Amino acid sequence: MARVESKTYICTEEKRESIPAAKDGVKGQLGNWMSIEAMKKELGKRFPGCMKGKLKLVRISCRILYWAN
Repeated sequence: MARVESKTYICTEEKRESIPAAKDGVKGQLGNWMSIEAMKKELGKRFPGCMKGKLKLVRISCRILYWAN
């Protein structure tokens, strides 16, 4: 699966849970954040009724850095 960083959003209840705060005047490069409620509203506007009566599966992507000593 390929993804584009500028089109990838991390959705959590609070921004500080997912993306580190950048210093004033600095644009962070670690991704975009959106609240869960805002994402639900946005998807509802773009795809009304598309999942009605269907099973919803969520893919969770996890990147882990591992250093062996």
